[in-house]
Order: sequence, then C-alpha cells, then structure tokens
Amino acid sequence: MPASARATLVGALLVAVGVATYANSLWGVFLYDDRFSIVTNQHIRHLWPLWEALQGPSNTPVAGRPVVNLSLAANFALGGLDVRGYHALNITVHILCSLILFGIVRRTLLGDALQERFERSGNGIAAACALTWLVHPIQTEPVNYITQRTESLMALFYLLTLYTAIRAGSSEHRTWWTAASVLSCGLGMASKETMVTVPVMVVLYDWVFRCDSFVLVLRRRRALYAGLATTWGIIGALMWTGPRSASAGFSTNVSALDYAMNQGPMIAHYLRLAVWPSHLLLDHGMPVPLTAAEVAPSAALVAALIMATAIGLIYRPMLGFLGAWFFLILAPTSSIVPIATEVGAERRMYLPLAGLIVLAVTCGYLLLARAWKPNLAERSVTNPPASGSACWVGVTLVTIVAASLSWASVRRNAEYRSAEGLWRTVIERRPQWRAHNNLGIVLAAHGRHAEAINEYKEALRGNPDSLDTHASLGISLLKHGKLDEATDHFRRFLEIPPNNAAIDNYALIEYALALALEAHAKPDEAMAHYRRAVELKPDYADAHFGLGLALSASGHIEGASGHIEEGLEHFREAVRLKPELRPAVDNALRKFRSAPGSSSAPR
Repeated sequence: MPASARATLVGALLVAVGVATYANSLWGVFLYDDRFSIVTNQHIRHLWPLWEALQGPSNTPVAGRPVVNLSLAANFALGGLDVRGYHALNITVHILCSLILFGIVRRTLLGDALQERFERSGNGIAAACALTWLVHPIQTEPVNYITQRTESLMALFYLLTLYTAIRAGSSEHRTWWTAASVLSCGLGMASKETMVTVPVMVVLYDWVFRCDSFVLVLRRRRALYAGLATTWGIIGALMWTGPRSASAGFSTNVSALDYAMNQGPMIAHYLRLAVWPSHLLLDHGMPVPLTAAEVAPSAALVAALIMATAIGLIYRPMLGFLGAWFFLILAPTSSIVPIATEVGAERRMYLPLAGLIVLAVTCGYLLLARAWKPNLAERSVTNPPASGSACWVGVTLVTIVAASLSWASVRRNAEYRSAEGLWRTVIERRPQWRAHNNLGIVLAAHGRHAEAINEYKEALRGNPDSLDTHASLGISLLKHGKLDEATDHFRRFLEIPPNNAAIDNYALIEYALALALEAHAKPDEAMAHYRRAVELKPDYADAHFGLGLALSASGHIEGASGHIEEGLEHFREAVRLKPELRPAVDNALRKFRSAPGSSSAPR
C-alpha cells in the first residue's frame, strides 16, 4: 500500500476513534468558569463588530485570548447557548490535534535523521502515538470543559506551527510553508500564553533532527526564526493591560516561592496520571504553603528528570528533545509564575503528554524489535527473522492500551454530564473547601438552598476568609428566610472595599443586604444600601426598583415630596433598564395611590 494511502487510512481511524470516544461528551453542561466565559459573556453575542468579538471580559479565562473568544462567538452565532455546538467544536479541535501529531511524528521518523531505522515502522509508530494521545483520559478536561478550549486551541496552533516548520524545511514551496508556520504561531499566541515556548521548540527540533550543521540550518531558516520571534510581541501586547491580573502573575497574593514549591508535587502527580490515569479531578485547589521536607521527594524526582533531559540533549539528543518538550511546555504554568486560583490542572498536561507518549511508544517498539530479533547465526530461508511476530505483538498491545484508555475516557466524559455530580467527585477524591463552595453554587442555582447552605458552611470551615462564600451563603440564607444569619454574612463580605473586578458582586450584596434589612423593618438602613448598590452599578435595574420602593414608602409615610419624586425617577430608570419591571412598578404605584393619605403618593 502506498505511503499516502496508509496515512489516509490512519487519519480515518483517528477520526473514527475520536468521535466514538468523545461522542457522549456532547450532552455535557456549562461548568464553573463557563458562566463568565460563555453564559454571561456579552462579547460573544455578536460576531460584528469584530473587535468586540475578540475581547473577552477581564479576569475571565478568555481575557487576553482573542482567538478563543472569537471561537465562542462563532458558536453562539450558530447555536446560541445550545451546549452541543460548543462541545462539538471542542471534539473537532482535539481530533485535529491528533491528526497533526501523527503528521509530525511520521515525518520525523521518516526524515533523513531516522529514516534508516524507522523506514518500515514509522507509520505504525506515529499512528500508535497519535491514537494513544487522542484517547488518554487526561485529555477529557479540555474536551468536556468548554472554556478550556484555551488549551486545545493553543495546542492545535502549537502543533501546526511545528508541522508547517518541518514542511518548510523540505518543500519546494518553502515560502508558503514558512508563512503558514508564522501565522499559526501568531494565532496560538492569541489563544494562550503557553504558546510562548514554540519558537524555542522549533529551533530545538531543527538542531536535533536536521542532518545539516545547525549553523547552516540557522542561515537557511533565519526568515522562519525571525517570523516566529516577532509573534512574541502579540503576547506582550495582549498581556500589557493585565487581563487576568487578579488570578495570575507576580501581583497576586501567592508568592513565586510558594507557587514553585507546590509545583514539584503537582508534576509528580501529572507523571502518575500519565501512566495510571485514575481519580481525575476538575479542581486541585489553590496553592498552599509547604515545607522543604514536604516537597523534597517530588522535587528530587523533578530535578533528576530535568538533569536526565539535559544529559540526553547532549548525548542522546533525540530522546532529550522529548524530555525538553515535556518541561518547556509545562514551564509557563508550572514553574515560578504564580497562578493564584489553582495549584495545578490536568489540562496543563494536554500537550506535554505527547512527549511522554512518543517516548514510551518508540522505546517500546525498539525493545520489542530487539527481543524478536533472532541471532544472526540462526537466520536461514526456512527460519526468517520474526519481525512479523513483533509487529503483531505491538499492534495487539497498542490496541489493548488504546481500548482501555478510550473506555476510561468515555466513563470520565459521563462525569461531566452533571455539574453537581462532577463537584461531588472532587469532594470524594480530594476534599477541599472550594469544591464544597462550588457544589453549593450548583445546588443554589437549582433552588436547593437548604443543601447549598450546608455546603457553604462546610466550605467556610475550610476557609473562613472566603468572601465569595460568605456572599453566597448569605443569599441562600436570605432565600431560606434566615434573615439574621444572612445579614451577618453580607456584612462580613462588605468589610473589604471592592476592587474594579468585583464591583458587580458588591452591588449584588448591597442589594441583598438591603432586602434583608427591609424585611427586618429597618427602612432607613435598607435605603442606604440600595443607594450604595446603585452607586456601584448604575445600570442595576433591580436596585433602582428597590430604591424607588424605599423612597416612595418613606415619602408617603413622612410626607416628604422630595423622596416621592426621587423614587419616581428610580422607577423610571428601572423600567428603562429592564422593561419587564413595568408591571411591578405599576403595581407599586397603585399600592401607594390606594393607601390611606395617598395625596402625596406618586402619580
């Protein structure tokens, strides 16, 4: 069979297996940060003007990542908030990544540096690598958790940059392939910051796998390297305004040292998951202070692997490249730059996993080939080499491993079908306060406030200083009729002055506190908090309505016409901002007109 036909057959296999493995993820739900990246993201509501569709809301996972926000806008244009379209695109991106990975491994094994050794087996090894990577359960998070297409889109452009750079080195259409590589690199830089390492990776690839001297390669491909380097300016421009300054960077409340010390155990955990992907978690919690004794074993392991990678790059550069792939791609998120909102995430292994799998599959093939290679003295026409047996053993092993991993991924996909069930798996596998908090949010959204209250209280036992938990607990207590408790938690939340990123939350809690005080027959205090809510968020229609009610009632009771007129203005503003409030406003006005002493009621 011609090589091109074999490659096409492998491509069809990857598509079929990818669809079969991830088909049940189509019926997943919006999760966690999807609320801010998709459900309430006004920037994805229209594809035009394009500039708006490229801008993600600040301090959300899509801030400073215009390509991802644009992809969400395209999903919304095609299907609104129908979750299936978003999942379908995530699945498609993941399958495309596997196809490009197959192309990279295949062209590398059949390239000048390795062709003699892998001429007959290159296609099979590349197929095994891409297939194993495609179905590995670690990959389920970027596929099922829609917002985390930041990871898979970045990986798509990362792989495409390397693939087109490889093609540019041997094609007659070098200029076009070079341009495609630079364009892919630029799109990746606008998808996620991990892309920053790809220019280094392309240079390292050329140094390891090109047969010519590196000085000669550098001279021939200087246009490519220069083009890739210029794309660093895209990340610089996107990060200049600090789009996620509240969650990442050196200005957060997590020190670089504390974060770095947390990364040793996390990298060791990633390596364990790569070999035995069980007890997967959506949320590993936040960085915590650790002692040197606690991190020593994992730090020693990571240091030994980094040393082995460095030695490999000197003495066995083709093996060292795979170690460098793992550590370089992990470096932006798993080194010293703090990410205050999460100590680690399995999605960070999405692309680094490829290096480990290629290493494992290639070494496995070489061991099998050596085990089945007969003694030269025993070769004869009637006793040929047993390479066919080795091939079938390899195919059988890959099939068993891929089928097992695929089944595990299907089961993990099913856990994403319910936000409640998913957070319960986190609590079961690694109990931590934020999982209880997020389970409470899910329960409260379904009106199950009594259960939500229990989860919020459990979260506060783990982190008494979580202001967001105090706010959420207060709202559930208010809806459950426990006004005194609700007021206490609202006041605790409001003790800290708001920052620009939390203005809307503070306005919401000011409004909720006003409702609780009003129910406690404390109208003057309630009015003050309604005013504060309107000051914080001038377009808060419900707060305008509440303030209008409070002012009108106060004016009617005290005979203060100024309060009544001001109340009427807030009623008008509420209806302007939220026309569906018109019946409630009309009902309130009728109530005041029909009350005793209604001569001063607004008309």
